[in-house]
This record gives sequence, C-alpha cells and structure tokens, in this order.
Amino acid sequence: PAATLADFSGSDEDVAAMLNRHVMQGFPSELRTFICALADINSFSVDMCQHITTCAHARRHIELLLKRHAFLIPLDRNRQRYRFHRVFQEYLRSEADRLLSQAERRNTLARAAQWCESNQYWQDAIDYALAADEHAQASRLLDRTGTLFVRDQGDIQQFIRWIGRLRVNLTPLGWEAQFWFVWALIL
Repeated sequence: PAATLADFSGSDEDVAAMLNRHVMQGFPSELRTFICALADINSFSVDMCQHITTCAHARRHIELLLKRHAFLIPLDRNRQRYRFHRVFQEYLRSEADRLLSQAERRNTLARAAQWCESNQYWQDAIDYALAADEHAQASRLLDRTGTLFVRDQGDIQQFIRWIGRLRVNLTPLGWEAQFWFVWALIL
C-alpha cells in the first residue's frame, strides 16, 4: 500500500482523465482558467486570488468550489485561507502546463510574491519571487528579512538555500542579506 500511495499522483493519466470527467467538465471555462492559475500557489485567500489572477469573480469561484466540495481545503476556522488537495494540485499543475504559457505562470507567481510581501507572508513572498525568476525582489526581501529568519526564527538552512539560489543566478545581495548569510554559515 505504501508503494502504491507513493506512486499515486495527480499528474497520472488515469487520475487526470477521471478528474477531467468528474470534476473539471462541470466547471465553466472561466473557473477552469481561474483554478489553473492557482496551481502553483500553496495557500491563498480570496483577496490574494483577486490580486494574483486579476479575476473580479474570485470570491464567487471560491464559494462554488467549496459548495461542490472540489478538493478545496479551508486552513482556518473562519475560512479565510485555503489550499487545494495535494493530488488535485498536482493535476492542476499538469493542466496549467497545458493551458497556460510560462509567462502567464511567472506573472501569476510574481503577483503572488507582491501580495505576500504586502501582507508580510515573508517566506511565501521569497519562494514565489524565486519561482517567478524575480531575483532582484527575492534579494531585496532577504535583505529585509534576514534578521527574522536567521536570528529570530533560526530558519538557517532555508535562508542558506535561498541565498544559494540567488548566488547561482549571480544576483547581487544587499549588505544585510550578506551579513545574515555569513552568520547562518557560522551557526
């Protein structure tokens, strides 16, 4: 059973066909495009969805997904933040590969990074900026949050990985990011 579960994926052709037949087929094309745009987003709120997809009907789409029990999982009691079921998210990523251009996906990730930065979801902001190849933004964010991640939270390995990704791309680092990178390496 463990091996079967490990091999089970939302990108599997049989699973994708089943999800197309039983879930996606009943959705209007605007909703399908909306949820494919969210394929690379780990968790989201209605406000975030409105910002990153530029869809005026984000609230209605989320409510419909919840009403239809479409693999959308509330993350808090007030139903303010959500995520897709992991198997469904894998399926959405393969659908997004098929339906959306890489530029569209990068733009969505860049808007997600902006929204997360504005709302102080620092880790997500950095991850999305890196995924969108917005290295200057990621560098600026690491410069701004080095104290938080290295000194306050002790998230040293994550900070080192982020800096490593920027160094591979030859992205200049600010003084604060360099300082906390050295401290992270020493620790």
